[in-house]
Amino acid sequence: MPSEKRTKQGQAWDQLAKDAYGDELRLGTLFPENVEELDALIFGGDVRVAAPEAPSVKHQGNVHVVMATGGNGDPVAETVKEKLMSYGAVKFTEQNGKTVWLPQSRSYLIGMESHRILAKFNLEIRGFYNYYCIADNVSATCSKLGYIMQYSLYKTLAQKLNSTMPKIVRKYRKDKEFRIEYTDKKGNQKYRILYNGGFAQKQPNKMADCDNLPHVSFPKRSLAERLRSEICELCGRHDKLIMHHVRTLKSINDKTEWGKIMLGSHRKTIAVCESCYTKIKEKEHGE
Repeated sequence: MPSEKRTKQGQAWDQLAKDAYGDELRLGTLFPENVEELDALIFGGDVRVAAPEAPSVKHQGNVHVVMATGGNGDPVAETVKEKLMSYGAVKFTEQNGKTVWLPQSRSYLIGMESHRILAKFNLEIRGFYNYYCIADNVSATCSKLGYIMQYSLYKTLAQKLNSTMPKIVRKYRKDKEFRIEYTDKKGNQKYRILYNGGFAQKQPNKMADCDNLPHVSFPKRSLAERLRSEICELCGRHDKLIMHHVRTLKSINDKTEWGKIMLGSHRKTIAVCESCYTKIKEKEHGE
């Protein structure tokens, strides 16, 4: 059962989280139990707020990559602030000598369909998380970005639909998921869900494609290019070359050195120097 907290005059959501959990970045834990209060950015005194138990966080792995933080030591990375400002998803206010981050509506998106607005927010959240997913402090930094983006989405949809944020949450929240249904061009009913996969740190050794070199194949050289190279494909000598060829691959003797090379490259020709050409012909006539 969630415990109950009473607000102090001038408190914001992150300050409530600090009081309840000792960590202002856990403010997202408060929202599901306090839907009716979501329009409140700054609280008056003695408002009752439900504070559910915060989920535990496990840390593992031995890779230490830290996302750069702001110069004042704030745990929220400067990159998060810059990214949110570039989206127009955040504004700042001073409360009790402290800078408070407040989500705001992205008015320039309200001309889009609701499900496309949600898709855009998802793309931006996932993109930022995927870029920083191996950083040690990714959970804290991305949680702040995720919170601001989540409530910027609510405010954007509320502005688009001429509604309020609590009504938007009640309308689209189903089974703890924020879901918008829509009909595609073929008449099929589909839906989009706001990203809720968390921001756990990922380990490089669990990413199978990390640092793997791609398979690269090169086109075979033409007969003319091989002859112009003047490098014997049998002994490696630099000399004028002669092209030895056979009618079919089946006729190649796989016991000979040149036969193995020709079969290995799946060619009926081999460009060799005069000395090697003589050696090949002597072997053929001896057989």
